[in-house]
Amino acid sequence: MTIRKLISMVRDLQNPAVSDDVLLQFLSDCENTILTDVYLTSAEDCIVYTEITDAELLLPHPFDKLYLPYITAQLFFHAGEFKMYEYYWAQYRNFRDELAVYLESEVHPGNGRAMD
Repeated sequence: MTIRKLISMVRDLQNPAVSDDVLLQFLSDCENTILTDVYLTSAEDCIVYTEITDAELLLPHPFDKLYLPYITAQLFFHAGEFKMYEYYWAQYRNFRDELAVYLESEVHPGNGRAMD
């Protein structure tokens, strides 16, 4: 999935009243959480998206499904709609756990070696 496709999906499904910069920050936060918590890389490897491009995101299909609930959860959190936040955050966590199980069994991440 590309950055452009994800941002377009968020806008189509949620119609948030936030800027692209906010959505890009949420996306950066999501990928950085995955990089540090799942792939076990250092904070120096973190990503900051500053523009909407056709660049591919870190996670391939089927794991790219976790981006939408992460960003949606953040939108609800910042809007003060905590029940909806909890729902989407749980969805994100489930998808993230699926990714972690896959990587643990197939890639064996450690000290950033999962990114090799």
